[in-house]
Amino acid sequence: MFGLLGTTLFWLIASYLPKHLISFPTLSLSPLLSVEVLRMIALVLLLSFAAIQLVLIWSSYRMLDSTRQSPEQVLQTQKMGLGRGTELLWTCLPLVATVALLLVVFLY
Repeated sequence: MFGLLGTTLFWLIASYLPKHLISFPTLSLSPLLSVEVLRMIALVLLLSFAAIQLVLIWSSYRMLDSTRQSPEQVLQTQKMGLGRGTELLWTCLPLVATVALLLVVFLY
């Protein structure tokens, strides 16, 4: 954790120093290529996040299936106040947001 924090602080401080003191390597792509590459990276990341969310939804559904639970697990689920509908709603919301983001980014 401290390595990431230290790297971030170094980057912030070094990025405001004059260029003759420290220079960072740069990567340049043609503007058209960079837009396409970034769109493909965004698409891959959004699709992978959607896949992870679908696995989480399926796992939540199976976890809260009372026919698969032992009586002790049903009692614990009731004590925690976990209902299948509520849990699935909160698990589906990030997927809905991801799909909305996907539509906004790739349709406009």
